[in-house]
Amino acid sequence: MSEEQEIVDQCITNLFNQGLTQAEIAMCLAVRHNIHISVRHLRRLFARLRLYRRRGLTEPDVMVNYIAEQLRGPGRLHGYRMMSERCRSAGLRVTRNQVYEVLCFLDPDGLQQRRGRRLRRRHYSVPGPNFIWHMDSYDKLTPFGIGVNGCIDGFSRRIIWMHANFTNSKPEVIAAYFIDAVTELGGCPKIIRSDFGTENVHVNRLQCFLREDENGTVHGPCVLQGRSTSNQRIESWWGQYRRQNADYWRDVFQEFQSVGDFTGDMIDKGLIQFCFLNIIQKEIDTVRRMRNTHRIRPSGNGRDLYPGRPFLMYDTPELYQARDYLQPVDYDKLDIILEEEICLWKTDIVCDPDLHELCLLLMGEHHLEASHNAAGATRLYRQLRPLIRAHLSESE
Repeated sequence: MSEEQEIVDQCITNLFNQGLTQAEIAMCLAVRHNIHISVRHLRRLFARLRLYRRRGLTEPDVMVNYIAEQLRGPGRLHGYRMMSERCRSAGLRVTRNQVYEVLCFLDPDGLQQRRGRRLRRRHYSVPGPNFIWHMDSYDKLTPFGIGVNGCIDGFSRRIIWMHANFTNSKPEVIAAYFIDAVTELGGCPKIIRSDFGTENVHVNRLQCFLREDENGTVHGPCVLQGRSTSNQRIESWWGQYRRQNADYWRDVFQEFQSVGDFTGDMIDKGLIQFCFLNIIQKEIDTVRRMRNTHRIRPSGNGRDLYPGRPFLMYDTPELYQARDYLQPVDYDKLDIILEEEICLWKTDIVCDPDLHELCLLLMGEHHLEASHNAAGATRLYRQLRPLIRAHLSESE
């Protein structure tokens, strides 16, 4: 087999594993890789590569065990469509009907509660990806020491960034998210949309700076600010994120609060950050991947933007009769921004450095292990909290 054929096979396999239809794979190969293959020939290649949707499905007991495990964490907030995406994200080959049947058996109450929900949308129109980014902070976890900030593309609904940190109110932290995204994409949006919060001050200034030409002139609007209720793309996403993930963490933390294991002081917030922040970020990364690859169905009222997969709409706008509005940036300007040190980058230390060091010390003394899931983090929090309180009382 030639090297060129191996590359074609690898591209087809990657697109197939992302859940694209045959027509979408053919269009994607033509637009993104300049590989022109008919759908009929693509079916023959599927057969040669042994790529089947309904053959070689994951064993039922493996699927049931995985879904049962997810229902013990934030996954219990997912509907059967989102749970199907989560299974595929974990490498399982399942059908939506299978997942629906499993959820009917394992979580009938949750399925019934999610059934029949409706969202009435206002008319919204954007000409292409990177024309406008919607940026906002999510504050429902802030009382417990976790600040979430995100940004979503207005055309494709692709999540540009989404991060959990010790705060979402420091302008330096939000600026770091923005510069990371600009550096990765090689450009900035034409317009960035935010509310009037002080955490957005640096990003607004950086957006204007990056959009300036050699004469220091910005052509056209580059920053829009207004009420959060009008920032509908990101606000709509926060509603989905709450239902699919954040409500689980709020329930966990409110349970701590109800039994007296969380008082809201800096020690308890720092301990929440130490035990849960990395796990919450890992869950956010999973939700982001699922969101960017899932299929958006056509709107019932016919007024919404194109249906499709966010990552495909973002990467190949030509398929949707649109164009990319990404504004190339001068990397010398990025160097100037880095030299000014106005960005506060994320580090491995997720809470107050002194508290972080004390937690590691007590974990070593009492043979406690760090956890990589919600149940383990909950157990670690309840083990560490009395140890830290006792240590601080002795120090006084």
